[in-house]
Amino acid sequence: MQEWAKNTGKYREGVDRPRYARWKTRLRCAFNKAPDIVEVTSERQPLEPEPYRVYRFRSARGND
Repeated sequence: MQEWAKNTGKYREGVDRPRYARWKTRLRCAFNKAPDIVEVTSERQPLEPEPYRVYRFRSARGND
């Protein structure tokens, strides 16, 4: 996520303070908006000590 923040100009190493929670939220929102990325809800583990979500990238041809 840090590399994504650098690439978008939201983070400058050595200048800005890392904001991991904010980056994670923004990346998740971007995934949810993208038509070619879908969350695999059956693989989701929200109650684990380290919760995670699984996303699948659809092919450019529209096949899943």
